[in-house]
Amino acid sequence: MKWGRIALYWALAVGIAIYLQWGGATSRSELELPATTTSAPLLEGPANRIDRVEITADGQQLVCERIENRWRLVEPRGLAMSNDLLDATLETLTSTPPIESISDDDVKLSDFGLDPPALVFRAWSGERELGELLLGDRNPTRTAAYAGRKGETKVYVIGLSSRYYTELLLDEVARQRGLTGQNKGSGP
Repeated sequence: MKWGRIALYWALAVGIAIYLQWGGATSRSELELPATTTSAPLLEGPANRIDRVEITADGQQLVCERIENRWRLVEPRGLAMSNDLLDATLETLTSTPPIESISDDDVKLSDFGLDPPALVFRAWSGERELGELLLGDRNPTRTAAYAGRKGETKVYVIGLSSRYYTELLLDEVARQRGLTGQNKGSGP
């Protein structure tokens, strides 16, 4: 490389530094991304206080109750379930806020797989219902899922784990009932 070219690169670097220091952004905050606000998780927690869960999908309904710190499948009767899957789902729904929310006057829940929903997830603590969540399609990159709350038109983007764990639980029960291949979830 010739000395003239090196001097030109140095002059450009100094010029850019001067512009950024005095002539460009007037403050450092203008160069930083705006702070994002976090919202509350979709389901009131803590997860260990939830003692009843109903999951409905593809015509299949599961009713789970916490009995002596273990989840039991109340309906359908006589089948087993993985406690870890339900615990992981509840932990995610009660501790992780949505990635983003979409609220617009023109939001069509059907565009996100929420009308009708792919999964309906209801939770109780004692006699108090904590919420009814609607889980819909996966996002286009298939790394997250759409969710909503009953009675709201706001659509939330949540991590895929909640939907995935719930689908695994439904598949586990479907296999025991001899219904394999019926619950594959909806989505693109």
